[in-house]
Amino acid sequence: MLLVLIPFALQCTSAEARYYDPVIKRFVSEDPIGLAAGINFYTYVLGNPMANTDPTGLFCTYNQATGLTVCQNNTNGAIYYTAQGYSGTGAGRNNSSAQGQQSVGPIPRGGWRTGNPYNSPNTGANTIPLTPVSGNSCPATPRNCSSFRAHGNNAVNDASHGCIILPPSRINIPPGEIIRVISGDD
Repeated sequence: MLLVLIPFALQCTSAEARYYDPVIKRFVSEDPIGLAAGINFYTYVLGNPMANTDPTGLFCTYNQATGLTVCQNNTNGAIYYTAQGYSGTGAGRNNSSAQGQQSVGPIPRGGWRTGNPYNSPNTGANTIPLTPVSGNSCPATPRNCSSFRAHGNNAVNDASHGCIILPPSRINIPPGEIIRVISGDD
């Protein structure tokens, strides 16, 4: 089989373009910022260019231990979103060792793709569904991996039973982007 590569520039110059293989429908080139992204040149697709895509070059990291979410453009390094939040409740709040505890611990580590925001009678306006991507640790826990969301807080500051709680500005994270959940030790 012949592999046909076409340049696919995303908010960058042609010299920084990543290559996309239309046959396998994935990026196959390294991150254009090179070692600035770390030793893994495929960080922009969670280290797996064959299983994941990165259509806009944007990437978020959520820290289980601190509740901090930072999103940046991997092409130019610009941070486009920063917010303080939390995940989990009681002894599981922002406690990475409790990630496997249903309705207690924080959202499990790994990549989560954001969906379209919607208004929920339970979690409020602009609730963002989160879907695990390849390599996510959620399937190794007893948790329902389709139940995670990013949503707002409540009046008593205990709205999370594993979801990521973020301020209303969370809608600045575009649908389809990946939030990489780390333990804080990563």
